[in-house]
Amino acid sequence: MLTQEDVVEVHALKRRGWSVAAIARHTGRDPKTVRRHLSGWKPTRGTAPSVLGPYRTYLEARFADDPHVFVTVLFDELCGLGFERSYPTLVREIRRLSFSSMNTAWLSVVPMFSPLCSCAAIQFTRPASNCTSRC
Repeated sequence: MLTQEDVVEVHALKRRGWSVAAIARHTGRDPKTVRRHLSGWKPTRGTAPSVLGPYRTYLEARFADDPHVFVTVLFDELCGLGFERSYPTLVREIRRLSFSSMNTAWLSVVPMFSPLCSCAAIQFTRPASNCTSRC
């Protein structure tokens, strides 16, 4: 794959009359790659399916029941159901999917310390009613 700078250079050299083989030698790329970029090809990158796909209905039901459920609780429950990924992966995927029953306007990130390890974990909580910050 060519960088944006390489693509610009390839097109500039072609406008100057260089052959595809000469451009490929100059840039150190395969002639097929140069030809593909000259034809207007743009790389496409799809998004990978969520690892929470098999657990989506369960999570929607949990968020409908309690929109402010702790993610650590969900992590324990999902591990019991066969979820084999890490806690940070769960947090990232929940943020990415943004479940409709979850009140995302009130989500904040608060460091929580686990008694089992010394590292900080991220937790979704509702801020206190007197809190004016939306950080």
